[in-house]
Amino acid sequence: HGPFEIFKNKEIAPLLKTSRAVIPVSHFFESPSDSSKQKFLIKPESGGVFFLGGVYTQFIDGDSGELSIPSFCILTTAANKATKAVNHARCPLIIEEADIEDYLNPALTESQLSKYFKPNNNIDYSVFEIDATQLKDDNLFTPESLSDFNPISERVIV
Repeated sequence: HGPFEIFKNKEIAPLLKTSRAVIPVSHFFESPSDSSKQKFLIKPESGGVFFLGGVYTQFIDGDSGELSIPSFCILTTAANKATKAVNHARCPLIIEEADIEDYLNPALTESQLSKYFKPNNNIDYSVFEIDATQLKDDNLFTPESLSDFNPISERVIV
């Protein structure tokens, strides 16, 4: 898939025109493309929040026909230096804080929006391998809870 195949995706393309979102995060998790056993925590070296580009929608309940389940999807692009460091081929779409207003502008054309669909290497990242058993579906992670993770490797700055 090329970097701009997303504009041809029948579910996502209409939302790119009308329902873009920015999701603030303190970190994300990634695995090598060829293994689900290793897990890595990736966060900005400077700490704090950074922003992921996405889209949002509300699903329609098939039985009642009513809007329900507000949902969002984090978009991805080609690997940046952090996800390449863990041998993963994709990366969340990272939006610079200064670009948020422009990214959310509903008047952007596909051509104008495409500038955001490239790896963002403007941030230095800390990458830690973590024990995959620490990731459970029922855990809710906060910036404070990051200290609860026990890295099983030395930090790598990329």
